[in-house]
Order: sequence, then structure tokens, then C-alpha cells
Amino acid sequence: MMRITRASNLIAVALGLAAVSASAQVPIYCVGTVSQSYVSASGNVIFKGSWAPSWTQVCNTEATWKGIPPNVCLAWLAKIDAAVSLGKTVQVRYYENVTCETLPSYTAAPAPDYLMLH
Repeated sequence: MMRITRASNLIAVALGLAAVSASAQVPIYCVGTVSQSYVSASGNVIFKGSWAPSWTQVCNTEATWKGIPPNVCLAWLAKIDAAVSLGKTVQVRYYENVTCETLPSYTAAPAPDYLMLH
């Protein structure tokens, strides 16, 4: 009986670890220049990063977008505008099962974890 219980516990731990590692997403870091950006009438902040084939939304200045609050969005907008104006590089981190080159475009883009100005 003791062996069965111990074996069951080991199996449960192994299955739990497998589930955690399967659900954990590896971050992707998109690094490059921003050639253009705009804010739509509804507050969507959208830019063209050198790593992506299309325009990418990162947040909304008027409402929480995919968990990103407007106050964070305004700070990111300042960094995006500085990158465009000064020719600086940005780094954007995502936790999604995509690559920088295959990021969905416009509002279908995932929410970043952060946006850094280099």
C-alpha cells in the first residue's frame, strides 16, 4: 500500500511539472527601430517596428487594452515618439507563441510585457 501511494504521489508531481512547463511561455524580444507611429481617434497606439511585416498596436490611451492601462500606454507612447524622433532603438517583450516576424498586425497584436527605449 505504501508503494502505491508513493508511486501515485510521484506521478502526480511529474504530471504537475509537465503541465506547468507546457503552459509557461518563453518571452520573445523584438528589437529594432520604429519608422512611424500614430494614435487613432479611439486612442489606439500603433507603430511600425523594423522587425514586423506590418503595423502593431501596443496599447490604448483611452481604455485598458489587453491588460495595459492608459497611464502605462501614455508612457510607452512617449518612448515610441522619442524612438521615431531620435532614431533610437526599442525593445518590446511579448509572452506569446509567435516570433517578432510573425506578430499579428494592428489590433490583433498581443499585449507587450514592456517597451524599452535604448
